[in-house]
Amino acid sequence: MKIPSLISIVDKNTYQVWVDMLSTIGPSGRTHRLSVVVASMLQHAYEIYLKQIDKNEKNELGEIMLAALETGYDEAQEWLSPVLKSLFMDAKLSWEKTNSKGVKYSLIVAAIGEFCRWHDMPWEG
Repeated sequence: MKIPSLISIVDKNTYQVWVDMLSTIGPSGRTHRLSVVVASMLQHAYEIYLKQIDKNEKNELGEIMLAALETGYDEAQEWLSPVLKSLFMDAKLSWEKTNSKGVKYSLIVAAIGEFCRWHDMPWEG
């Protein structure tokens, strides 16, 4: 199965800027900051896709993002992880990290969580 790429929604130049950004800021970046940066990339692509839908233009990745947001976090993680792994590989950046206590975690999981909670504002609760 071919993994859909963000390039299918954003243009190659935008994608390359994102790869360059991750390559530059990723190695020294903090997860809570990088996850929001990557989530914003997903959100940007999602917003572009919503405009494409208005023109009756369908896209596999756009449909995956739409379905992921409608069904929930577990599905979003399953469906979007391969897309983000490809982005991180293109940036030559590891998405697997270990904190100071030796606990492993994933930048991809954190980014997808931020994407799924993009519009959540718990303080308004």
